[in-house]
Amino acid sequence: MLLSSFINMLIPLILTLLIELTISFFIGVRNKSDFINIFIINCITNPIINYLMIVVMFFIKNNTFYIFLIVFELLVVYFEYLYYKRKLLFNKINLLLLSFILNLLSFLPSLFFI
Repeated sequence: MLLSSFINMLIPLILTLLIELTISFFIGVRNKSDFINIFIINCITNPIINYLMIVVMFFIKNNTFYIFLIVFELLVVYFEYLYYKRKLLFNKINLLLLSFILNLLSFLPSLFFI
């Protein structure tokens, strides 16, 4: 049971990392430390949001699930933006926009599994 829970948390993280690091490259991120920081913040925020959504699904059985999902995703965008503002050297686009784009594009595939 514990192993399957771990795997269920690991798969979304790996997919998020693949998507966000790839999109970062296409947007123009080239600095190694920027890629490392994008990796680090996603290793923090992704498991947290996935765990919170599991808790929400367990306790809430109606359409408010989607409200929680949207609120949590927007909070992740904001917290990642704050992290990027402090850590990234990348400055080709606004870092809030970068955070929004990366999270939107890594979130969209998950809609097929909800």
